[in-house]
Amino acid sequence: MTSRGRKRVLTPLVTGSVILVLVFAGIMGLVEKGPPNPALPGGASPLNPGNLGISDFFNALKNKYPLTKAVTSLADLDFGGSDGRCVYIVISPEAVFTLEDSIAVFRKLLECSEPALLVASEYDTGLSTLARPSGAIYGRVEDGLPYITAVFTLKAKTVNLTLDIASSIVVSEPPFIPYDIRPVPGWRSETFVILTLEAEITESKVLGYANNIIDLNTGGRYERVDVATLTLAKIKLPDGRVRSYREVVVSDGSIFLNQVLRSKEGGKYFEVVMSLVDELCGGERDCRIVVDSSKYPVIDSETLLSRSDLTLRLFMQDWYFSAALLIPKLLHPSTWFIPALSTTGDWFEAAMRDQVTGTLIALATLLLLNLFFESKMPSAKDERLGEVLEKEEYATSTIREAVVKGKYSFTRQDFIRLYEIVNTYFRELVGVSMESREALTFLARYVGREEAEEYLNSMNRLRDKALGRRRLPLIISWHRLVEKKIRESEKILNKLGASMADEKGFEYLEMRRV
Repeated sequence: MTSRGRKRVLTPLVTGSVILVLVFAGIMGLVEKGPPNPALPGGASPLNPGNLGISDFFNALKNKYPLTKAVTSLADLDFGGSDGRCVYIVISPEAVFTLEDSIAVFRKLLECSEPALLVASEYDTGLSTLARPSGAIYGRVEDGLPYITAVFTLKAKTVNLTLDIASSIVVSEPPFIPYDIRPVPGWRSETFVILTLEAEITESKVLGYANNIIDLNTGGRYERVDVATLTLAKIKLPDGRVRSYREVVVSDGSIFLNQVLRSKEGGKYFEVVMSLVDELCGGERDCRIVVDSSKYPVIDSETLLSRSDLTLRLFMQDWYFSAALLIPKLLHPSTWFIPALSTTGDWFEAAMRDQVTGTLIALATLLLLNLFFESKMPSAKDERLGEVLEKEEYATSTIREAVVKGKYSFTRQDFIRLYEIVNTYFRELVGVSMESREALTFLARYVGREEAEEYLNSMNRLRDKALGRRRLPLIISWHRLVEKKIRESEKILNKLGASMADEKGFEYLEMRRV
């Protein structure tokens, strides 16, 4: 016996086979469940982590203003309360806001006691704002690069930013704030009237501007273009309540994009975009902010894979966005496992049609299997069993206690010792060894032929296995096997009028537990 503790010893072959079966079952389960179809909104959505999204700006807002959230449908628009400041943010929407959309936004926004709106886009978004861009300018500052350099003044600090496209912002006169659509009494059912709110602009302030702009398309020159404004107004609701309304409009949404905020100069852009929000929230941490994500197309991996032109265009524009959609789909087993099996089967079938190729494949397979089993199965030198004359085994109280408490674990060497001791008894009592045919005839007289044959065959096969003469049977635990064979052997010897514990005691009996 050894003192390695009472633990089960698993052969590498059994462990490896179980792992392979579990891996295969897991793969088949994933295949049957079907592939994932991840989807992300494109464009400047707060939920787009790609270069053209604004997720970095959105996450920065959540860190500074914990009540920030995104909305994917205007039907779900809710600021979570009417007290304090509320801000609705729209950055370069891919689809325009309809009149009904504007009404939905303002009805919810004006429920707050201090409503505010931030819109950043070089084009008219369709959202009813007090100030709006008048037209896109693809320009540059004189004697400069083909980009516009704008000067932003926020919190008494001036910052120069490079803009992609700019538009001159003008204030609407008179202000137009839609609040409801109602049918006209006495007219046909399809005739409606738009209910607007009375708004008084109290202040208009320029936050950013650019001087001496040359339009690259038209050649026109502009001495000054206002690219960011802050407008304050008083809006009277139908029930007579008055709201103090604040609005920031920026004529280029690119300064909010991830690719800009992640650039080397992203720090100053972060400073400007967060300062624009601070103008509306007043730095109050409980400011409720909703960032629009309802006007951006949702693209899934199925669509991306089915349209190669879209895949190529998106990959060139925003590889991060494309990778986020395609990698989960391509790595899923349902995408490649069945096609791989089909291709392998077709190749194998074609190869087996040729006699020479088929023979070589069969031989190679057998060789690989043989090498595999040779590497996994332990081997031992084939040695002749020596004559064992001593059958008395001594167990001290220390060993006895350790066996009883299970601190020792039987091994293959313990089985060989057990076989030698039992075989010695057979030589003395019967005159033959257990592997001889005469042993079966003699033992059958005492225990019956079936039991005798089963016991002798089992002991001889396990002896060969322990000595490395045969590969089978597979042994999961030598400890349990030796315990079982101790009990069986003692029972057989008792039928012959002998016992392994006759004289001084023997640890294999585990202190008479057999």
